[in-house]
Amino acid sequence: MKNTPKSYNLFLKTIENDIGKTTTTNHQLDKYCKSIFGDKFKGVYSIDNLPSMGDGECCIFNLDKSYERGSHWCGMYKSNGLYIVYDSFGRKSQILGIPLKKTLTTENDPEQHISESNCGQRTTAFLCCCYTLPLKEVLKI
Repeated sequence: MKNTPKSYNLFLKTIENDIGKTTTTNHQLDKYCKSIFGDKFKGVYSIDNLPSMGDGECCIFNLDKSYERGSHWCGMYKSNGLYIVYDSFGRKSQILGIPLKKTLTTENDPEQHISESNCGQRTTAFLCCCYTLPLKEVLKI
């Protein structure tokens, strides 16, 4: 948590003020992120239905498959042909089971405590950073 850019925490505070500090649904995240990112936001998916994305596009996905209930939100942003993957618990994309090649994961320091349920808000804050910070700063999240 010590390397997290200050702007991440500022975005998180704003997002939590807008949509709350607890569990979010795919519908809440989809509506909120489309209002922020417009056409650059590809939507909310399950890990087994990830969209194709062009550079500068992003999405939110759940670690559960489409036939499962849903467990944890993560985010993805595409830059220069690489998929930048964010997990608020700090896990690497290989551990998460991301079915894509050319992935790069943010630092493995967790931003979220296991008792918190604000992974949707944290993932949205990460995506905000993707559009406002240099890539080297985004990777410190």
